[in-house]
Amino acid sequence: MILHKVKIMLGLEPSCEEVNGFIVQYLDGDLDEKTRKKFWAHIGDCSTCGRFFEQYTATIDLTREAGDITPPQELVEKTLAFLRTRWADGASASD
Repeated sequence: MILHKVKIMLGLEPSCEEVNGFIVQYLDGDLDEKTRKKFWAHIGDCSTCGRFFEQYTATIDLTREAGDITPPQELVEKTLAFLRTRWADGASASD
């Protein structure tokens, strides 16, 4: 764990935040070879990011397996009302 943190501090591995930002690019095949190697080095060294990546890809797989699902109209309406209220109150999407 200490070696992992040292590698990040020295710029030899990307930070957890950077790795999370790379996930979609990785899955889309858009990472260059150097970045992809650093991505996997980090995933291999960081158990937190490794678990997150496994959960992220498992969620994608489950979504694909589920196929097209239409949510109940009440769920759609309540979700949209909630989001409109949040945005009207000035809350950002990251709150």
